[in-house]
Amino acid sequence: MRAYLIALACLAMLAGCDRQRQEHTVTIPGNGGTMTVSGNGQNFTVKDANGNQSVTVNSGGVAAAVLPGFVSVFPGAKIDSSVVGVGAKGNGGTVILETSASPADVIAYYKQKSSAAGFGETMNMATGGTTMFTASSKDSKKTVEVVASTSNGATHAQVIWSGE
Repeated sequence: MRAYLIALACLAMLAGCDRQRQEHTVTIPGNGGTMTVSGNGQNFTVKDANGNQSVTVNSGGVAAAVLPGFVSVFPGAKIDSSVVGVGAKGNGGTVILETSASPADVIAYYKQKSSAAGFGETMNMATGGTTMFTASSKDSKKTVEVVASTSNGATHAQVIWSGE
């Protein structure tokens, strides 16, 4: 736990240390090995000692290459931030986006995409201006969840996924 607190402190230092997007790296020794934290003011990555497990936080978007084939970014949406985790027990992440399309259109897009990927719908609900849709692969090893709502004249959505 102490190593994770140190890693978070390093992330905070890296966020404020340089506005010119230069890469900075800090290595933190711990009981379970070392952890490397690197970042440039908008993008931070924490990796375990052997580099097999990582968490990347990006306040400037997401590289489409890190998304699994069953997840895509809503066409024309602005990506606000992303968090992607890669590990021995699986991958997962969240993409936060903003669009001028309606929440219903966003949900319909992800329903179509998940259906085309062979996923089955596991939840579909709307309450208080928020719409949520969840689907999973037939073997339940992959999931996608989309939560969309309108605020300040725009639709904000979270696309959460797990699996490869």
